[in-house]
Amino acid sequence: MNLGSANVSILRDGRTVSERHYDGVQIDHEGNLTVGDTILEPGEWMIVDRYNPFDPKNEVRIKLGDSKVIVAVESAEANPNGTSYVRYIINDHEVLYWNVDEWEEDGENVMGAIFGYMFSVLGNRALSF
Repeated sequence: MNLGSANVSILRDGRTVSERHYDGVQIDHEGNLTVGDTILEPGEWMIVDRYNPFDPKNEVRIKLGDSKVIVAVESAEANPNGTSYVRYIINDHEVLYWNVDEWEEDGENVMGAIFGYMFSVLGNRALSF
């Protein structure tokens, strides 16, 4: 998943030791971040403006197979009318997001993107709930 440019914080023991702006930032399905030729393991980095972990009080999660990818939607308790968004989270970072306005406006393309990314992660693997 290409995230484009981002300010990346490098962490050691949970503390920020450096921060730098990078272009061409990518994150894989296992939660590794690639910055240029460097691969950072999960837990070694944070992108502050994308850090948005799963919210167990208000969301339902679907884990995509054995990857680190989570699909999060509003729970029925949080929104009795149905979900108003779908988001993909990798390593507590929101990497994709669509809201109800987007799928009302262009449902075919939005649903294609939602399921297309899901299938790109899963291949022939099964969903786990």
